Amino acid sequence: MKILIADDDSLQQELLQGFLKKHGYCVFSAGDGREALRLFRREPIQLVLLDHRMPGLTGNQVLAEMKALNPQVRAIMITAYGAVETAVQVMKLGADDFLEKPVDLTQLLEKIQRLEQELAVIEDAAEARREVEEAALPLPIIGDSPAMREVFSLARRVAETPWSVLISGETGTGKELIARLLHVLSPRSAAPFIEVNCAAIPESLFESELFGHERGAFTGAARQRRGRFELAQSGTLFLDEVGELPPPLQSKLLRALQEQRINRVGGEQEIAVNARVVTATNRDLRKMVEAGTFREDLFFRLNVFEIGIPPLRQRREDIPALVNLFVERYAPRLVQVASETLDLLIKYSW
Repeated sequence: MKILIADDDSLQQELLQGFLKKHGYCVFSAGDGREALRLFRREPIQLVLLDHRMPGLTGNQVLAEMKALNPQVRAIMITAYGAVETAVQVMKLGADDFLEKPVDLTQLLEKIQRLEQELAVIEDAAEARREVEEAALPLPIIGDSPAMREVFSLARRVAETPWSVLISGETGTGKELIARLLHVLSPRSAAPFIEVNCAAIPESLFESELFGHERGAFTGAARQRRGRFELAQSGTLFLDEVGELPPPLQSKLLRALQEQRINRVGGEQEIAVNARVVTATNRDLRKMVEAGTFREDLFFRLNVFEIGIPPLRQRREDIPALVNLFVERYAPRLVQVASETLDLLIKYSW
């Protein structure tokens, strides 16, 4: 279990960190609310120990922001001795439990172990659901070659994290299927998977499509409309062919990723967004960065983790299984594919 301690009292922070590490937990610590939120966005934190009173952002504010980013996170609030009203308030805000100062370490461990057991039950149920959802993908993902086994292994490892993922590969290699697999295997699987084909939307409409617009924002905007970012709230936003984004839109996408907030076209109110962003491209974004046609800072934001899908010519051993899948799906009356035909397909250049 990954635990984040947010407390401006360095002595208590060190005490809690040492105690929890001794019991086998992976522990991160922050001295204020803003630092805690930075760590929370970067690491797949499962439990937060929050001091109710911190400089800058309060424990309540930090908890609200964390719950918006990940509703599944567990939280124990640390309050002043005898602050019953505070304890009731933080439980209403979404804290799972509270502890009074000075912290009783035995009591803390009991509360963490109870929450850990609850998370294990929830994860077992989620795993069963994901298996059902994975089986319902538009097409099963086929591949037993070493290259594809590595792709599946990477996808399963990164799916549980909040990180942005860049999927690279030639057209037709199955980038969208891997993006859907990441969503299905993630804690966000119950929320929407929203796809945007960046190459198919005219530049003049892209900002409205991604961020939404207010009524009267432009000619033809007869009503308010939510954009894809809002529609993907708590889920996954898949930006296909992200290399086709023109520079002005790259800047706006970067701002949304950095601030986790957007403005609808024609709107003044900032809207908090919480979507995991997965992108795909058939272009070499590194070369585009060198050429000055793709923003370097955006590239690093999107490419926290990269999954490269090899073309079929580099995994020919997967061809027979793929042929059988397509025959079964699209030509069920066909009894058998001749070995000569299979040989031709295996030797094809692809």
